[in-house]
Amino acid sequence: MDPIRVKDLISQSFLKLRLISDEAGIDNVVYTTEFYIPGLFLKDPKEKIPQNVIPLFTEVECEFLKRSRRLRTIVRGFQNAPFLIFSQDSMPSDEFLKLSNRFKIPVLSTPYTATEIIILLGNYLKFMLARRQKLHGTLVDVFGVGILLRGESGIGKSECALDLVRKGHKLVGDDFVELIAYPEGKLTGKSGAPTGDSRFLMELRGIGLIDILHTYGVASVEDTKTVDIVVELKRTQEDPVDRLGFDFKKTDILGVKLPLVEMPVVPGKNISTVVESLALKYLSHKMGFEPEKLIEEFFIKRIND
Repeated sequence: MDPIRVKDLISQSFLKLRLISDEAGIDNVVYTTEFYIPGLFLKDPKEKIPQNVIPLFTEVECEFLKRSRRLRTIVRGFQNAPFLIFSQDSMPSDEFLKLSNRFKIPVLSTPYTATEIIILLGNYLKFMLARRQKLHGTLVDVFGVGILLRGESGIGKSECALDLVRKGHKLVGDDFVELIAYPEGKLTGKSGAPTGDSRFLMELRGIGLIDILHTYGVASVEDTKTVDIVVELKRTQEDPVDRLGFDFKKTDILGVKLPLVEMPVVPGKNISTVVESLALKYLSHKMGFEPEKLIEEFFIKRIND
């Protein structure tokens, strides 16, 4: 993953970040998601600033800075920060901006309140800095359930995804998928294509490339999706199969445990229909309805009788 630089954040229009200092330091790498409102430090520069934080100034801190006689000491204390940010379009003094330029600390301003910028920018940084992994597979959205199809090359992942798209479901990424450990305890998946223009292309053996977006429309694709289930397609099923499906197996990706279903692929089997049924079963489990428990209760009652 390429490092996130201050100039990359400024380019994100939804953050509404404006550079109010010179361009010195806009190539600084952003390495943290933690914010720090330096009220105590401004009052007493001997107060230690936490490491790996983004200093955030509200209107109160901004007014304090305009009256401070220790600006040089204060600004020097922030020289290890990737940038400084002022909320609610607050503007520090020209002297403060000159000192920040000297120490190559970019100063940004935003119309958002401190709470809003912590949520917006914080979540964006957490997403961008989260651990991620690219793997071979196809990610689809079936009835709102994110299903990652895996299996050896040529086993039919793309064909299954195409059939699901034709039935009204959505493609997120084919062939290569990028998984991101965000939000905490979950995985977010997106296309692992090298360019944005190729993220919804699908390769079918014997046919070539199909542009899913322009062939089936915008309702047939999705930018990102939380991964709920991993389906491993196999040509044969050598291990005994749990025919009742009392419990999903588990697989670990980036430290996140996900339900794993091993699905045998045999001639004449409609995999896309089975995947649809799997998605509905997953939803019914989330709603608390598990038909396997009815079978279990039935057998227990028969044994007791």
